[in-house]
Amino acid sequence: MSLVASAVSSAFSTPSADAGAAVPADPTAAGEVSPARASVPGVTSPDAAILELVERLDAAMAQATEAHAAGRGRMVAQAAARIAEESESFGFRVLARMARCVERAGRAGDMNALRDLLPELAVSVERNRIALAQRK
Repeated sequence: MSLVASAVSSAFSTPSADAGAAVPADPTAAGEVSPARASVPGVTSPDAAILELVERLDAAMAQATEAHAAGRGRMVAQAAARIAEESESFGFRVLARMARCVERAGRAGDMNALRDLLPELAVSVERNRIALAQRK
């Protein structure tokens, strides 16, 4: 049997009754973590994930503000990139776009643009913080 045929047949074969085989968790109600996943490291409840997201956004925003005060455009860009990545992963497109603008200005070393854009980014972070607080 060829390697491709072997891979296809194993992918579509019925699961074995092996005691060590992984068993999918039962679906749960929306917003709940299944008991099987609750004990897995790294899996958190939705409320905990939201709190962690808010903390990460706040920390990155504080770092961006401090870096700007110190005249460190590259550090502002790094903090803005973290905000953009977090925002994109949670689907906050407007916040992600704003953070990418700040990131580009920081990478270019344009401190005047950063002076104008950082307050706007702070407002966007705060707006999303309020929206997240209402979701809980």
